[in-house]
This record gives sequence, C-alpha cells and structure tokens, in this order.
Amino acid sequence: MRIDPCDQETFAGYITALRTLEEAFNLAGAPVSFYCLNSSAFGKTVIIKRGDATNNISIEGDSPAQAVKDVAKAVRL
Repeated sequence: MRIDPCDQETFAGYITALRTLEEAFNLAGAPVSFYCLNSSAFGKTVIIKRGDATNNISIEGDSPAQAVKDVAKAVRL
C-alpha cells in the first residue's frame, strides 16, 4: 500500500485496516495494490490497481470499518 507522505496524517486511522485488507486479497491469490491520496475534489480516495485495471473509490466520511467494506466491494475480481 502506498500513501503520499503528505497524506500520512489524513489516513492515520485507516492505514492498518487498509493494509490488512490489501494483504488478505494478495494472500487469497487476488493481487491488488492500494494507493491512498487526499484529493481536493473527492477527499480521501483509494486507487485500487489489479493488473492493468484501476478503480477509484472515495472513502471521505467513512469510518475505518466502513472504508474497508467499501474498498473490498470495489475490488473487481
């Protein structure tokens, strides 16, 4: 999982949960990478990369638990 150094504080409560989710997908044989950024247009955003496919999901306003659910749902298998 990658987070821009200037966004570390913004994602502080989400890092462990999102990293665990990413590792779970990878261990299950569905290799994904998460890139977290704070967008001025969409707020907290997770970019999901799987092979050549990408999917962006805004987690602005989500609790860490809800963010994990939303990101997991957005991973295209």
